[in-house]
Amino acid sequence: MTIIFYILVIFSAIVYLVLLYNLREKLKVHDVRAKIARDLHDEIGANISGIGMSISMIQKNISKFGAQALPTIIADLDKVKLDINTTVEMLREEDWIIKPENDSLHKLLDKIKVFGHKILNACEITFEYDNSLLPDKEVIISMIQRRSAFLICKEAINNIGKHSKAKKAWMKVSKAIEGIKIEIGDNGCGFDMEDERAGNGVNNFRARAAESLIGFDMKSNPGKGTVIIITIPELYTQIWGRVR
Repeated sequence: MTIIFYILVIFSAIVYLVLLYNLREKLKVHDVRAKIARDLHDEIGANISGIGMSISMIQKNISKFGAQALPTIIADLDKVKLDINTTVEMLREEDWIIKPENDSLHKLLDKIKVFGHKILNACEITFEYDNSLLPDKEVIISMIQRRSAFLICKEAINNIGKHSKAKKAWMKVSKAIEGIKIEIGDNGCGFDMEDERAGNGVNNFRARAAESLIGFDMKSNPGKGTVIIITIPELYTQIWGRVR
């Protein structure tokens, strides 16, 4: 009788912890959705302000200089087009992030891979992708971790394209004891991680990873390229269920 009682107590405690975990995750999701809304409001507001200023400059140049202002007008129109495309892409990314059907790790990896090819091929940097995970094993990750992982990897890829002077970059995905490991690296110029300017970027990476309980590591040396590694704890549907 005592053994059965202890088993029931332990089982009840496990159920309670699972329910508490799910509740906390749902509250986090609510907070993240609110944060996404605030971020979008700020970023889109800034983009729209920039578009408005560019249009005002175009109008002034037309009224003041007429056809002579054509080269300047074309440059301003190109900036407006870029700002519009950036805003649309931002909305598409956030829409993808908040949709529950995109909770799959494989969908996240595919999105990062496509982004990597798009950005780095345009910079004439060879991009190699290696995924050793089983394709038929579904791993569910929360919206919080999905958003942080995507934004970290997106920023890392953008940095490679803008600053690395690399000829080759790669993305490797593997299973580790701590969870799913994603490595993004390049063979470019690297940088001194003790440099204060570089430190700000690294700290931003660490802060974004920490707020979503993602592991983060970064290695770089002048002339030896840069590697970032994020580790996402696994969340299986058969244990926790989907957190919406």
